Amino acid sequence: MSLNDGNAVELHVAINGRDTNPGTEAAPLKTIQRAADLAQPGDRVTVHGGVYRERICPPRGGLSEIQMIVYQAAEGEKVIIKGSVIVKDWIKIQDDAWKAVLPNSMFGGFNPFSDLISGDWFLPKNRQHHTGAVYLHGEWLREAATPWAPPTAKQIGVVSALWCKGWIIEDNEISYSKCSGVALGKYGDEWDNTSADTAEGYVSTIHRALSSGWNKATIGSHTVRNNHIHHCEQVGIVGSMGCSFSTVTGNLIHDIHTTCLFGGYETGGIKFHGAIDTIISRNHIYGCGDFSGIWLDWMCQGAQVTCNLMHDNSGSRGDFFLEMQHGPQLVANNLFLSTCSCQIVSKGVAFAHNLFTTPIKHQRFDERLTPFHHPHSTELAGMREGDGWYLAVSQDTSWRGEVNRKLVTTARLGKAIASSLAYDDLDGSELRIATDYFGKKRDEMNPFPGPFEDVTSGSRMINVWVN
Repeated sequence: MSLNDGNAVELHVAINGRDTNPGTEAAPLKTIQRAADLAQPGDRVTVHGGVYRERICPPRGGLSEIQMIVYQAAEGEKVIIKGSVIVKDWIKIQDDAWKAVLPNSMFGGFNPFSDLISGDWFLPKNRQHHTGAVYLHGEWLREAATPWAPPTAKQIGVVSALWCKGWIIEDNEISYSKCSGVALGKYGDEWDNTSADTAEGYVSTIHRALSSGWNKATIGSHTVRNNHIHHCEQVGIVGSMGCSFSTVTGNLIHDIHTTCLFGGYETGGIKFHGAIDTIISRNHIYGCGDFSGIWLDWMCQGAQVTCNLMHDNSGSRGDFFLEMQHGPQLVANNLFLSTCSCQIVSKGVAFAHNLFTTPIKHQRFDERLTPFHHPHSTELAGMREGDGWYLAVSQDTSWRGEVNRKLVTTARLGKAIASSLAYDDLDGSELRIATDYFGKKRDEMNPFPGPFEDVTSGSRMINVWVN
């Protein structure tokens, strides 16, 4: 943000303010949301000390790195943002059991105690769970009724950078979330949580995300830096594709998924899908229950995991879990000190100068359909599936008519210059490239360019290798 911009405004928020005030330091606003409604690119929102019990949904972002909208605590003042309210009039039932009866009207349009947790890859453990909770203490960004955040649905955390670019989330304490702490996640649509826990369902999600603007120019490139993230029951930092090209560094992450009242395959200190060219460096991660401290799952091509301190992560995958990666990834200079250091269900990973205290678990085969990308891009280059390899290709049938081609034969190739020999077949007969990659007969009057004769316009996936 540039405070030298003559149009930039600094808006002040204080507990004793009024939302009808102009937002100056002398006449501050009362709620952070009101400041967010007023803030324009280049503005700064300064929040003064106190507890703010509100949900904040900024209606707009900045325009560039020098015209950001900055939300900050006033220097030297402690700001606490909570998603909870204080409940009094508790009645003791017996022993340590207490009861309070609240009218539904108190919750307005959203009652977390009637909002059930569910979704793809969620394990309820034979009981119902809701996003509501009772907290005995708490401070800073905490006590939030967040939903389960699988990669196929809208991902919401205490702090959510939702399908956008360039957020800087730094120097916060984020804790006591029912599910997720920080979400760098996917948008929501009518397909949320309809994938039936299948790889094919997520592949469809990926194609829809590409159509919804998943590219380096518009999505990702966030910075999550120097935060203290703890006591989140699903995951500390989560992201599906929205985390691409981001940097996660200097964070203290601990006590994640520790009560294990529910389970699922989206838990851990950090759980990312599609973290292309993402840096995870110099974080201290410990005390994470099932599954892992850092879990990179699908499409983390180009990711670098370096200089992290990890210990006392008791999950079955330990400190670090790499799932369905095709490479390249770099894992270097890390301290993996838990009783289970690392599990790899991937290929193309370079490990250098790490400290492991236990053997690495390596699973050599997984039959699921998984994509890989062009270098430093979200654009699909192909798919790897249990029954073979798939190529993502775009073709245009108009190529057939633009130029009249002839079949490649011995007569057309002529002779090699140095040897003056013809390009004939191995038995001396005429050479004819009369079939394509799949052995399909080519159009001898006008063969289609490239390895495939059977062409349809547009993008498609072609199975080019069968296991």
